[in-house]
Amino acid sequence: MAVLRELFSDSERGSQFKSPPPELPELVGFQGIDEGDRAFVELAVDQDDGITLVTTDTKLMAAVNSLGLPGRYRFSVQSPQDVLPALSRG
Repeated sequence: MAVLRELFSDSERGSQFKSPPPELPELVGFQGIDEGDRAFVELAVDQDDGITLVTTDTKLMAAVNSLGLPGRYRFSVQSPQDVLPALSRG
């Protein structure tokens, strides 16, 4: 949650928070997306096009893809194994 706190915090205004990302009702109760995952998915949806949600949770990846969220909100969801080679190339 420290990562979420950092992303929501506004360094110019101390410890105040920016508006949280929009809630996606389709995530509630969807198999593969638990309560703790929702905030990360909603944060990915709220970012600029092209963000990558990196997770080792294969059930979460399958759920996000089956809901069509990456195409609808223009982000990707990938495993660390898929992302690390691209990062190491610079």
